[in-house]
Amino acid sequence: MVQFNFAERTIKAKVVYYGPAQSGKTTNLEQIHRLTDPGGVNRLVSLNTAQDRTLFFDLLPFSLGAVGGYDFKVQLYTVPGQVQYNATRRVVLAGADAVVFVADSRRDLTKENQAAFENMKVNLLANRLVPEKIPLVLQYNKQDLSGLLAREELDRLLNPWDRQVFPAVASRGEGVLAAFVAVVEQMLTAIAHKYSLQDKGLNPDQIPSIVGQAFAGVLKQASEDRALAPPPTATQRHR
Repeated sequence: MVQFNFAERTIKAKVVYYGPAQSGKTTNLEQIHRLTDPGGVNRLVSLNTAQDRTLFFDLLPFSLGAVGGYDFKVQLYTVPGQVQYNATRRVVLAGADAVVFVADSRRDLTKENQAAFENMKVNLLANRLVPEKIPLVLQYNKQDLSGLLAREELDRLLNPWDRQVFPAVASRGEGVLAAFVAVVEQMLTAIAHKYSLQDKGLNPDQIPSIVGQAFAGVLKQASEDRALAPPPTATQRHR
């Protein structure tokens, strides 16, 4: 749930990365952390087990800067993908202002993707969040591997509300920031409308420009990094 401090003119919002085990949720946060906080000012917290790369969550707080006179801060979380951690997934999803669903695009992971998407809807409802209305983008990850489902088939299975979709190779940073910037734009627009922030200096019509300018430098750096990056290792290709 978005948190306001009008005295300090800050807005804090929460984005949750959801998806099946090993789909690339943690890798997304690692890439975003590397690009937005190269000095390592904010610690990226990761709790891992042998069964799943993220047992509880990764938390990455950083500031988007001044947005309409407010300091807009984003907290990023991932949920554990393993089915035995459903109670934890539900807790992490509580108070989410936006979701990025990370799917493994390989055909043999179809059932896992569908189960995770349905589980996400159930847990959103359990937290009194409306799945059809919450800001949501989809990332179709691992596009560098073989045996992929076609984009149209993935949309049919996972995109009933025709949300924005971003093909990705998270291990190389491809599609990571594009999906994140899109969900931040959706989220901030929804917050501005819901809380009538236009009266406080945040015009919803200006949000795409504001968010685009805020991330312009990071997006440029990501593009330059990809151009210089060596070929991924076998381990990286499966993240």
